[in-house]
Parts: sequence; structure tokens; C-alpha cells
Amino acid sequence: KNKNAIIIKTDRSGELCQEFENFLYKHGARITRDPPEKHNLMMGIEQKLPTAISIAFANVLRRYQITPTDLQAHATLTSIYFILSISRLHTQSPKTYSEILASNLEGTGIITDFLQELENVRALGEKGERLVLEEMVLQNTRYLGQEFLNRYFTLTQNIDTLLSTSTDAEP
Repeated sequence: KNKNAIIIKTDRSGELCQEFENFLYKHGARITRDPPEKHNLMMGIEQKLPTAISIAFANVLRRYQITPTDLQAHATLTSIYFILSISRLHTQSPKTYSEILASNLEGTGIITDFLQELENVRALGEKGERLVLEEMVLQNTRYLGQEFLNRYFTLTQNIDTLLSTSTDAEP
């Protein structure tokens, strides 16, 4: 209920796909229909990229011998989301996440493009190009739109409140 379900109809899926879609809809899923190419692109964005970032983030922690105690002592409201992401990935099946990275090779271009963008941001920061970086953030804000950003910012504020009042999730 209230979960996303992506339907990719093919010649082979036929009637069975419609039955499955009806079942998901009946139980409250949010249905999106994609052609295979769009699905591959979106899975690169929604699964492959976050998985790669989480694994790389944890690798950097291990390389610099940053302990969970260090993370908790220095966590900010922004960094906690990376910590949540690596925790989610590293407490579930390594096989699942390795398969995400090793399959759908069309989505691999997303990681390459992300690395190029990250390198660009790194280089601008290293050169002290504050105004260029600020304009980049403003362009992204315009592209994403205030409605989308406000909706998810409200969600992060709710999560921040939950984390700050929970005795089980001390950052």
C-alpha cells in the first residue's frame, strides 16, 4: 500500500502483466507505466547511483578509519542522510546490491555522468568558485521546482524531529 510499482509491458508479458498490475492497484500501489528504456534510465538514477554512492561512502570511511563513534559524534542534519543510506544498504543482502550494480548496464552511464558532475563540483570548490557553485544550486532549484523541494524538505524536517526525539536513533 502506498508504494511505487513500475509496470513495463512487453510482448511477452501480455495478459499476465495486466493481472499483476490489477493486483498491485487493488492493494494501493502507485502505478507508473514505463517503456523499457525509461525504466532502465530511472533504475540507474533510483537504484544504481544511490547503491554506488553508499558503497563508495562506506569505503572512504574504512580507508580513513572513521569509526561509527566518529560518525555519531560529528553527524549533522545533512550528513545523517548519507549515514542512513549506508546503514540501509549494509544491513541488507550484499547479493541484492551487487546485482543492482552489475546488471542493467544501460544504467551504468548514470554513474559515469555523476562522477563527471562530482569532479566538476570538486574542481570548482577547490578553485574557490563560490559564485559559480551558488549559481549551480540556483539552477538546480529552478529545475527541480519549489513545490517538489518544499514537499521533500518538509519530510526531512519530520525525519529530523523524529531523530532528535528518538532515544534509539541518536546521530
